[in-house]
Amino acid sequence: TTLRVLNKTAPYINITVDDLTVEIGSNVTFTVTTNSTANITVKVNGEIKTPKDGIYSFNATQAGRYTITAEVAENAEFFAAFNTTAVNVYKHAAELTVNATPVSVVVGQNTTINVTMKHNESGKLLIVVGDYTYLVNITQGKANLTLALPIGPYTAKVYYFGDDKYNKTTGESSQFEVLNKTVPYINITVDNLTVEVDNEIIFTVPTNSTDNIT
Repeated sequence: TTLRVLNKTAPYINITVDDLTVEIGSNVTFTVTTNSTANITVKVNGEIKTPKDGIYSFNATQAGRYTITAEVAENAEFFAAFNTTAVNVYKHAAELTVNATPVSVVVGQNTTINVTMKHNESGKLLIVVGDYTYLVNITQGKANLTLALPIGPYTAKVYYFGDDKYNKTTGESSQFEVLNKTVPYINITVDNLTVEVDNEIIFTVPTNSTDNIT
């Protein structure tokens, strides 16, 4: 009887990912190659994946670390083998703009703070104006706050604290002001204070008030 001793081969497993750092919501594609004749098992975060036309893929729905593993069992020709790599998924950058209108009002009138978010449609913002702090909802990418303030110059500082998809960010409006009320003048100027009956009387009534005059 002849005893034959065959040498097994240590196989390689290569995992090739298109991009190891991606933004949340991305579709990640990768390939796995090996010289082993045994079946290969590929998982992403513990979930078995099946290739399509030799390409594996998964959707990065959450920020964080996605671990890709590939392993082959031992068979008559090859030893068992294992390899792993990771894909890091980061959140979207949040962007906002802040405007205050009008830029100048007299005390008792309202100022409106308008905030526009570039990407995210919902959530909450913290708006700080002077010594006043307000929590405002974002609706369809916009947040508005109308308020009457004491006399003085102001800026509106806005804080977005992020969520599971967007990073935190801040913004600030240009300076606006609330002015003291002005005592208006009303001048009545008549061309002639003494006229004959049936004459037309012409006069002007200038004022610096922005209100309607009666």
